[in-house]
Amino acid sequence: MRTRLILVILALFLLSFTSAASAQTTCDRDWFFSYPAVEGCPSTSTTASRAAFMQFENGFMIWVSGQDTVYALYISEESPRWQSFADEFQDGMPETDPSFTPDPSTLTYQPRRGFGLIWRENDDVRERIGYAFYRYEFAYNIRYQTGEDGTIYLRDRRGGVFALYPNGDWARFEAR
Repeated sequence: MRTRLILVILALFLLSFTSAASAQTTCDRDWFFSYPAVEGCPSTSTTASRAAFMQFENGFMIWVSGQDTVYALYISEESPRWQSFADEFQDGMPETDPSFTPDPSTLTYQPRRGFGLIWRENDDVRERIGYAFYRYEFAYNIRYQTGEDGTIYLRDRRGGVFALYPNGDWARFEAR
């Protein structure tokens, strides 16, 4: 009787282990991060590129050289909470515009170059994101990838991950 009970328990254990293992998705590609845990597989391979990051009063901007794209992420409830823009800045263009001068008491700055071009030419972006906290952007090497559902994952400059969801929302996950 005792041997039979042990065999039943062992069979149940193996059955639950087999079910859990079969529930996991096998992907052709790996994610470049382990946190957050993502359902589904990446639709693209991990890509590495030069990037720049700038923090603003009400959000962030990230330039991804390999995509020739600038992402604006807004800290607000208004939708969409992120947008992407083609980087149209060319060397030789004015980096700033003297008509946009922040109040010196706020310790903020007009963004420069590609961030500045988008900021100056788009009233909605400028009003939603505010002025920059730093005079210059921070250069770093980024990794990025897209999920099957269209979510774009961008490595932030401190090792965390920004998830830009297709519905216009975004989240940031600390590095683990």
